[in-house]
Amino acid sequence: MAAVIPQLTEKAIEGMLNQEAKCPLVVQMVQYKKISDPHSNQTTRYRLHISDGRDSSGTCMLATQRNELIENGTLDNLAIIKVNHYISNQIQSKKFVVLVDLEVVAPGRTVGKVLGDPKNGSKMSMFFQGDPVKSTISQECEVSKNSSSLTASSTTKSDNNSTLTASSATKSHNSPITQGEQQKIIFPIISLSPYQSKWCIRARVTRKTDIRNWSNKRGDGKLFSVDLMDESGEIRATAFNQECDRFFSVLQPKQVYFIYLFICVQLCC
Repeated sequence: MAAVIPQLTEKAIEGMLNQEAKCPLVVQMVQYKKISDPHSNQTTRYRLHISDGRDSSGTCMLATQRNELIENGTLDNLAIIKVNHYISNQIQSKKFVVLVDLEVVAPGRTVGKVLGDPKNGSKMSMFFQGDPVKSTISQECEVSKNSSSLTASSTTKSDNNSTLTASSATKSHNSPITQGEQQKIIFPIISLSPYQSKWCIRARVTRKTDIRNWSNKRGDGKLFSVDLMDESGEIRATAFNQECDRFFSVLQPKQVYFIYLFICVQLCC
């Protein structure tokens, strides 16, 4: 008896990219691509090419906490998935989607083909094209104010006029933190790029190190690091010197913060 293939949700791709589609949605994961940096210890990410039978898009990422679906073989190429929760955003007119909660309703080995006649519509921009090692995946935050900085590498330079402001988040996702805070667009961590510097993330501190002293040919200083996590993934930020003094008592484990006005840079090899 042939397996019953679930029907795909009409116009799901367009709806997700425009933040208009309501869950649950049924789409096909045509194929995936592993994105990792051999020089980084950051979590592996997976880019997905998804289809609703009419349109397809490669501007989709799997939230890192769902990586096990691919790594244990549950989610394979051509699989039909039900999307229960997604995040969509836009950077410089390029739209992308992060799948946060999903389940496989028909494995690809059972489906065996691409359903319908999908195509890349004119609005389906390929945000994640290019060398995956040089993409937005293996990055850390760099923040500086005057001569101090926040970075994973002492050899990386930053804009002396950039600053980091961490504001404790309230229970309401849209509650104002400072004057004008409601106007700030919240970006998923997975979307952070070295090419943008004016955005805001809402993340939980999952780990915080002690203050450590450092010394190199450029001088002496001190630093501490925090791991930040949201629904889409995680990132590490390291505060140097003045920022170390300023934020060590502010950033506390298990607390949620709005963090904005900082620069995201790729890790040095």
